[in-house]
Amino acid sequence: MTDNRKIDNIFFENVLPLFRTNFSGQETETNAKGRRNLVIEIPDEEFARQLLDDGWNIKIGKENKDGSKVYPPHMKINVNYPEDYPNLWPKIMMEQAGNKEYLNEETINLLDENEITNIKNLEVSGRYCIVNGKEYITAYVRKMRVEVAPDFFCD
Repeated sequence: MTDNRKIDNIFFENVLPLFRTNFSGQETETNAKGRRNLVIEIPDEEFARQLLDDGWNIKIGKENKDGSKVYPPHMKINVNYPEDYPNLWPKIMMEQAGNKEYLNEETINLLDENEITNIKNLEVSGRYCIVNGKEYITAYVRKMRVEVAPDFFCD
């Protein structure tokens, strides 16, 4: 059964990946093969808590004994290219040394191979899902504009 409840897209500006990105969908210790994603830090904890209250799958770092946080608030965002729905493919632009390039399913892995210096704009859509009886909103990249460090050997 499809859940047709309306979920408003959310927007981020000037954020960074918290961990190594996996736009190529490589199988890792924490990632199933074919699952493309990134995890972004959410710099505003109040906003992170609001998203969590709204049902988004947000992780808010646990505190150590001394009160410092292990990880800041963060969100895993999937990158999906559904074969039957090309209108839902994300629109992703990479900017490097003044050059702009739109990435697709075949070229998105370039972001894994470059140092992301800023995610200038990020629009995220969501879908309801249930895992182990818990309902939450899974995040998907809708649009993203990414700056990567210049590669002086390729200029």
